[in-house]
Amino acid sequence: MLPRFHQAVRERTHGRLPFRTVLVVHDQADTTRPLCAMPQESKDHHTPCIVWNLRRQRPTPTLSSPPADGATGATSALAEAPSLLDECHDGYQTILTAMSKNTKWRSLDASLPAYETYVSSRRVPFTPYTELSRVDGVPAVRGTCTGFGSTFSAALGRCVHCGCTDGHAVFAGQYDKHQEWRDEDVNELLLNYALHHCDEVAAVEATALRQKRGAHETWHKLRALLSD
Repeated sequence: MLPRFHQAVRERTHGRLPFRTVLVVHDQADTTRPLCAMPQESKDHHTPCIVWNLRRQRPTPTLSSPPADGATGATSALAEAPSLLDECHDGYQTILTAMSKNTKWRSLDASLPAYETYVSSRRVPFTPYTELSRVDGVPAVRGTCTGFGSTFSAALGRCVHCGCTDGHAVFAGQYDKHQEWRDEDVNELLLNYALHHCDEVAAVEATALRQKRGAHETWHKLRALLSD
């Protein structure tokens, strides 16, 4: 995927944009640290990529203070669980701080093992995740508009590209195609799930792309199949 992404950037910018990539994986090592590099991209196209592991902070659930008046009779309650952003904050801060230094890029690109070498040395596959990116609880990506995420748009209260004022809100099924699920389509989805070591994210991505479906409906179909 990464070489194709780099190639797309080069084609879109006609090769005039110098760039570097940090690829972050979650909880694939015991600490937040760089794992490997993509030396071929650096050698052939001068677009280095460093792969980092981000160790999420998963604090032990703590008890909140009981109500002051004790009217409910409750003595304690579980505190609200931290968000994914909370768990990743320190890790991303470490990565951003390190990779903002040119000297760090040069040293890591020269010293880290190549991706293929690192994967072979692990002797075990990457740990799969079932977490999909969500917006208001819906597995979706709303960054398809050029103006999404712009601080200028945020200041104006409307998107400077398309003019929307709702923050590019999405809803369940917005990108669903409502295509019939044939037996061969279902078999392909389950095969992708098996080939990707039960990684729902990878299976949904591969199937949705191949069958030209929305990720939301593909994910729901997979969940329905797994619950049968």
